[in-house]
Amino acid sequence: MLSSLISFIKPQKVKAAVKIEYKGAVSYQGSVVGDFRVNGVQAFCYQHSKKSPPTGTAYNEPSPYDNERAKRALYYGWGGDGNIFTNRDEGLVTTSLILDRIYSGGSSGKSLPKYDKLWDLVVNGEDLDTNVAFSDTNLSVSVKGNKQVSQTTTFKSYSENSVSIKVPKDVTIINETTGKKVTNGTMKVYGGEKIHLEASLEVGVNYSTGNIKGSMKLFQPLITKPQGGGFQVLGFMDIYTDPDETASFKAKFEVRKKNIDVTWKDKDSKKVFKHVNEDKTIGSKYKYTPPATFKDGDNTYERMTDKPFEGTVSKDLTHVFNYKLRRTVTVNYYDNRTGEKVKDTKKYTKLRGDKYSESHPTIKQDGYTMRYVKKTGDAESGTIGTKNITVNYYYDKPLAKVQLDKVQVYTARASEGMPVRVYLSKDLNYKSSVADMSKKKIAVGLYLNGDLIEKRSYTANSLPKQFDFKVPSSKLKINTEDRYAVKFLDYDEADFDIKDGYSRLALDGWSANEGTIRLDVEEDADHTGSKSYVVMTEITPTTNMKKYVERFTYSATPLLDSKSGYGVETDFQIEYTNDLGKDWEFATNINDSAADYYAPEGLLDPSLAYEITDGIFEAPLVKSTDNRSTASKKEWTDSFAFPHMNVERQTGDLFTDEEVEAGDSDIEHDLKEGGDKFYSPIWAEITDYDVQYKTNKMGANKMTVELSDNWNIYAQMIATMDSKTIDKDAILWIPVNKEDPFPNGNKRFTKEDIEWIKNN
Repeated sequence: MLSSLISFIKPQKVKAAVKIEYKGAVSYQGSVVGDFRVNGVQAFCYQHSKKSPPTGTAYNEPSPYDNERAKRALYYGWGGDGNIFTNRDEGLVTTSLILDRIYSGGSSGKSLPKYDKLWDLVVNGEDLDTNVAFSDTNLSVSVKGNKQVSQTTTFKSYSENSVSIKVPKDVTIINETTGKKVTNGTMKVYGGEKIHLEASLEVGVNYSTGNIKGSMKLFQPLITKPQGGGFQVLGFMDIYTDPDETASFKAKFEVRKKNIDVTWKDKDSKKVFKHVNEDKTIGSKYKYTPPATFKDGDNTYERMTDKPFEGTVSKDLTHVFNYKLRRTVTVNYYDNRTGEKVKDTKKYTKLRGDKYSESHPTIKQDGYTMRYVKKTGDAESGTIGTKNITVNYYYDKPLAKVQLDKVQVYTARASEGMPVRVYLSKDLNYKSSVADMSKKKIAVGLYLNGDLIEKRSYTANSLPKQFDFKVPSSKLKINTEDRYAVKFLDYDEADFDIKDGYSRLALDGWSANEGTIRLDVEEDADHTGSKSYVVMTEITPTTNMKKYVERFTYSATPLLDSKSGYGVETDFQIEYTNDLGKDWEFATNINDSAADYYAPEGLLDPSLAYEITDGIFEAPLVKSTDNRSTASKKEWTDSFAFPHMNVERQTGDLFTDEEVEAGDSDIEHDLKEGGDKFYSPIWAEITDYDVQYKTNKMGANKMTVELSDNWNIYAQMIATMDSKTIDKDAILWIPVNKEDPFPNGNKRFTKEDIEWIKNN
């Protein structure tokens, strides 16, 4: 580039000694030109019709060549600041031929690739005027809207030439061509761009740019001619700086104002939050607005009006915006037992001097209308002062919802005491950790025939869902119906919620009968009977009293009439049912049944060792059981029979299974199966005998079952000569001739029998 190849020099006379250098020929696409240096600067041939001067040829001092086309050719050609070429040979050749055309009217090289482009720039390109000047230098200033605006001026120079214009902090320079703005800084403005200045109405400044220079050097085409010999005229571009080439402009901004004084303050304490005192241009608009609030430490102050102070400036003005201290009214709603909130906090603001009023509302929670307990904090109503207001309301609800679900009275012997079972429901409304859950108490009382006989106290936490009272024996009589009641006592309705009809339950209860059930088997046509007795009563708030019973169903087959020495069978049964199922022995031991046979001493065979008391012997009966019990009902049948007997041959003695198993020493002969029978003595008296079956105390009511029967001995086993029943007696003894035991013939005995008779 030319600007980088030569030093900037001030315009001065060219030295007499001109140094010419010929670097040789340069060709490009058939066109050939010379490559020259004049005083070390790239130079071009302006006359291709003449011969090229060799190095050292004498030339005259260079002189200005004031030709704008030549200036543009050197600027846009090879080595110029606006060089359009990238290939040196092409650039040298094309630039040299264009300059020849300008100076000498040459016409060669028009077919070169960039010839037309360079020629167009030479002919139509922008004027390369690098001088600096402004179209207007003393800019007038006028008010437009709310600012001062200067007259527009244009920087008159080549478009690539620029000047740097600096403005102070209160002045803004606006480039109308680019739209760029700069305040308190420097703007670079290029040739042809329009600019103006702006300032607020408060600015009073006598502004001047001072002398400013362009960014580009000055361009001057020069030519040098040979001193003889018919050589070519050579030309080149001289680039230099002119210290006198400067420009400037100025503008005057003036202040025209009136004073406005605005204060924002607390009306009560006169505390000032903000104060504005400023001058404004007459005729300008003004507007001051009160912000919604001001903060001062922890305090907030609220405006009394939102209307702004506004208008057009015509005179000095004063205005005050008044504020009021804002205070907060906080209303809390707490559970008195837990301290937890039962309703969202109510919070609102009031201004100092305002009235406020509160009252405790109705609060419902979990199906309850909560009980209002107390108020703490500030007064419920009054006038707002300098403090925030806090009102606390306290409520509670019952600790628990409780109710009697069921009461049961179980039958037992009066001497044992009778259980009363209580079932409760308990729904807690608070966590067990709440203090009142372990403090507040409720009692459950048991009444017998209207008298309180026992009371138990519980807290809400400890109240069980089931427990038992025990009616002491001192309060009971055998086989008695009494009235029982269970109810809640000694509680505060604020602590325990009990639904109507669920706080007291009353029902009847029976102590054990402890009696005897009797049946005369012979006289009763069906030989059977049934009795039932209460074992438990139960009541709920929604059902009537229900009785649970035990039943004794008993039967026996009457003993058949018989001859002495013969055995009879009994079929004595007791069927037992109990409605209680799994709780059937909760109150008392039901006992397994057992039964004995009682008869006069005259019916006891001498070989049997049963105990005799007052002429009556007692023989145990053997029991077998058919158990049909389920989870909901206890049911079985006990069948009683006479003990199994074994009869000894020849003697007729009786032995029990136990005696046989023990190897009783009295057994001397073979034994014969005797069955489950009771045998009368061989020589028992012929008469009616009263006999009896009697059980132990059974069931919850401790009942004894007693059945009476009659055993008629109507004849003897062995006939005697004085027998009154000879025609009915079983055996008649007749003498037998061993040699001829059956003279009249044998129709009943076997050969073995006959042999036995003969041998005995």
